[in-house]
Amino acid sequence: MKESWENIWAEGRDCGILRGIGRAMASKSDLQYLVFRELSEWCFLESDSRILEIGCGTAPVPGMLRGISDLVFGVDVSLSSAKVSSTLCLSAVSDGRELPFPDDSFHTVFSTGVLDLYNEDEVRGFFREIQRVLKPGGRSVAVTSSSRCRLHFAVMEYLRKRGRWRYGPKRSFTSLANLLPDGLAVLSEHERGAVFQFRFVSYLFENRRFLRRVYNGLFLCASMVLRPLNRLPGALLVTITEKK
Repeated sequence: MKESWENIWAEGRDCGILRGIGRAMASKSDLQYLVFRELSEWCFLESDSRILEIGCGTAPVPGMLRGISDLVFGVDVSLSSAKVSSTLCLSAVSDGRELPFPDDSFHTVFSTGVLDLYNEDEVRGFFREIQRVLKPGGRSVAVTSSSRCRLHFAVMEYLRKRGRWRYGPKRSFTSLANLLPDGLAVLSEHERGAVFQFRFVSYLFENRRFLRRVYNGLFLCASMVLRPLNRLPGALLVTITEKK
């Protein structure tokens, strides 16, 4: 799995003008906007907040959070990801199940599309690490695939049968509450992303770069207009917890 994501993030080093425009639009409407909004709504983000993203990728959300706090950290299993994200946050190469931080280090910990890659025992391990590095009263936000998002899994199965799916053994959840250690309490668990789910159609054009860029551009334009609809159930399950 690590090698697969290394290849994917290595492709992201091309940061030309189109990618820059895309990132700017995505920060107003796409997944990173949805995650940023959940963090802003549920976590007490202040100038001295210590914030960690597990599986930061190229760090679009930490880049947005830097407008609030300078103490934003990110870890990812990919070295290529860490090199790119280091310009936006304090980054390190690490598996989320063994975080290189002492106990009680962070006010907020979040992850997006990471827990989907692991079985239930491994997800429990992630939450134990999240609990360990959170300060008492600290909060975590876990964004995973919702079992309602049939479009996502229809696209995934179509590509998997043709040997073209390379994003790991993605799974969905109806709830994460039964996978939490005793020291984490669920504050809210809700679904989001009614519009965002159509982003997954772009995977069908992965071998046709021009078509994928056209689709992504049209999707971002539409999602900016329809952004309020992402408050409705769709692609994402959002689980908010607090350390007791």
